[in-house]
Formats: sequence, C-alpha cells, structure tokens
Amino acid sequence: MPLNTPLPTAFVQTAFSVRQVAARWGVSGRHVYDLVASEAIGHLRIGGLIRIRIADIEEYEERQCHAPSSTSQDTGSPNVGVDSMSAGGKMGRGNAFRLGRKTAARQNGP
Repeated sequence: MPLNTPLPTAFVQTAFSVRQVAARWGVSGRHVYDLVASEAIGHLRIGGLIRIRIADIEEYEERQCHAPSSTSQDTGSPNVGVDSMSAGGKMGRGNAFRLGRKTAARQNGP
C-alpha cells in the first residue's frame, strides 16, 4: 500500500478481547478464559493475545439460549409424580434425615 493512500475512516471491529467479551456478558475475564481453554468458544491467538471473533461470540450465545418451550414435554419417565428432594431437601412425609432415622430405628428394633 503506498504511503499516500488514505486509511479507511470507518473501521468495523470483528474480533474482541477477553475483557471486552466479559464486559458484554457481565461475567469475569476468568470465566471467558475458561471458555477459551475448554474450547467452548472459538478464538484466535495472535502472539500472546486472545481475540474472539463476533461470529464466535454470536454462535456461543445462540448455543446458550434456552428459550422456554410453549408445549409440555413428556419425558416418558416412570417417576413422574413421585416426590423429590428438589424442594430444599423436603420429602412428602418430612425431611430425608428424619426418614432415615425412622428407617434405621425400625431395622434395629426397639
């Protein structure tokens, strides 16, 4: 390129630093570095620098988008309707610790 050729006035940024991606997502830089290290997001290495292309950012965001389903999904699980411990350790008849103590007492006798 000759020295007297003017530089373009509009520069479109196509790759971003880890810090810029972290700011975009509101996460730590460490989290973005972990995504790069685990190859969860595409990236470029330019010398010692890591740059993440806008296409890789958008692809990662698309994969992470979990929109709610408008239809209920049948899991086919035979355990549908069974009490679970997902509500803070509570079960249908009391907490798991008490139930375990009652079971042990019945097995060991009075």
